[in-house]
Amino acid sequence: MTIPDMLLFDLPALRDREGWQVALQATFLEPAIVTELASGETLPPGPRANVVVGRRLLTEPLTLEAAIEMTRANMLQGVAGLRVLRGPEPFAFDDGGAGLSLDIQFPTPIATLAQVHVLRIDADVLTECVATVDEASFEDRREEMLDIVRSFRRRPAPG
Repeated sequence: MTIPDMLLFDLPALRDREGWQVALQATFLEPAIVTELASGETLPPGPRANVVVGRRLLTEPLTLEAAIEMTRANMLQGVAGLRVLRGPEPFAFDDGGAGLSLDIQFPTPIATLAQVHVLRIDADVLTECVATVDEASFEDRREEMLDIVRSFRRRPAPG
C-alpha cells in the first residue's frame, strides 16, 4: 500500500453525526541509523528525523497569524527550555498554498531537537506540518525538511 492510499479513508457512520470534531495526524519517520564500531558493538540509533502532519477541522474562524501565535505560546508554556530560533515568517507550499513557519529548539533527555512548524489554513481545515531533526544537524538539514513540508498538498496528486 502506498502512503497516499494509506491516508485515504472514510467513516460513513460518522458522516451525519452532529457535534463530532475531526483531527488527524500522520507521522513519517526516517529509517533508524545504526552505527557499528570497530569492536563489533553497535551504538543505539540517535533521534530519527520525522515529519508529522496534523489536520483539524476548525469550529470557529481563525487567522493564520492567530494560529501560529497560539502554537508558539502553547509551546513556550509547555516545553521546558524551548527557544524560538526563527519566525514566524511567510511560507509558500508547492501547490500554491500560503503558510507561516516557526523554527524552535528544545532539550530532551536524549538530545537537543530542532523543529520547523509550518501552519496553513484551507477553508475550515488547519494543517500543521512539523519537521524534526537533532539540533546538531538542523542547519544542514533544514532545507531538506522544508522541501518535504513544502510538498504537502490538500489532496494526493493524481496517478
